[in-house]
Amino acid sequence: MSRQTLIGALPSTAATDGFPSLEQKNSSTPWLALSRLIQLWAARHHQRSGLRELAEQDDPLLRDMGIPRDKALIEAAKPFWKR
Repeated sequence: MSRQTLIGALPSTAATDGFPSLEQKNSSTPWLALSRLIQLWAARHHQRSGLRELAEQDDPLLRDMGIPRDKALIEAAKPFWKR
């Protein structure tokens, strides 16, 4: 089997020493960034909904954490996309 036949049979990343080409790397970057952003938003939503439950039900737990109830309610009311 010739060298050209071997290289042609390999996936495109294997033909370049196992590293993705520049085109492959750049095309996955926006999807990776979007995935991370969605994960961050989901974590914020989960955190704020838990904080809202605490603020509405249990003042002693908030006091133990050192968070005033009004501040907890303000933070819990923020949309998930805001810091």
